[in-house]
Amino acid sequence: MTSLYDPRIKMRHLQAFASVARQQTVQGAADTLSLTASAISKALSELETIIGKPMFKRTRKGLMTTAEGEQLLRHVLPALGLLRDGLNLAAGRQQKAGVYQVRIGVLPTTAAAVAPLAVQKLQSGYERVEIKVIAGTNMELLYLLREGELDMVVGRLPDPTLMFGLSFESLYSEPIIVLAAPSHPLATRQDLTANDLLAYPMVIPLPHTAVREAVDTFCLASGLTSLPRVIETLSDSFARSLVLSSDAVWFSPWGTVKRDLGAKVLMRLDINTQSTTGSIGLSLRAGVEISQSAQLMIDAIRTQARLWRES
Repeated sequence: MTSLYDPRIKMRHLQAFASVARQQTVQGAADTLSLTASAISKALSELETIIGKPMFKRTRKGLMTTAEGEQLLRHVLPALGLLRDGLNLAAGRQQKAGVYQVRIGVLPTTAAAVAPLAVQKLQSGYERVEIKVIAGTNMELLYLLREGELDMVVGRLPDPTLMFGLSFESLYSEPIIVLAAPSHPLATRQDLTANDLLAYPMVIPLPHTAVREAVDTFCLASGLTSLPRVIETLSDSFARSLVLSSDAVWFSPWGTVKRDLGAKVLMRLDINTQSTTGSIGLSLRAGVEISQSAQLMIDAIRTQARLWRES
């Protein structure tokens, strides 16, 4: 009888491969798996020998999957997640008796909108709730979701290339707006253009994030091919403090600063950024049964998103 898989391939090969794909460095993968870098390198070398093709290529950004590596990754990540689910269920570790457990990934640029309100709603309805919230970039969080480390991710619509094995449910849309302190020279001016921003430091999202891609597209369309003074961050608290204490301007999703705008702590500059509007929603593992606690959280997020839209 023909074997369904190559018996030379072991779990350590697949775990090392998936971890390097996520961390983009051998050392980062080694730290994540509590192994030595040499053990990771050996596992990758053995895997590439078995398959007969390289799985990674070296770039300035780190180790990136080759076309063949990307094909393998699309199958390995969901498989590892399902295997983890099965082992947890068999061992009775999926859920503590009488305790609702849910793990949410949130992008820092969307965390301030519906996620905290949904958490409050769920906790108010159930006495024993354990909620784990992890912040990160789309790429980091979607990797954790595929591997079964998260139940869901709340964030901006990811790049389609990141969505293999996942589904996306749109909840609401919002633009990225430009903000400044109420005392800023541009705060009360009307009919501003993007060129007016070049005289001031600009706080923008980190590269390789959905919000940064929207900002870059806006700047390119507005003729801003070079930004002289840039501060890159995903920290809302840092950006807010910097803007309030300086003449910097800040590109931020509207939902992140809605309350600051209502309280007039920050001012929205009169620049049309409607082209940056993007969909915010839920990413889930496709074809995977959702736990009762995760479903309760999803329902709470949907409810808060509806209220958010109506407001």
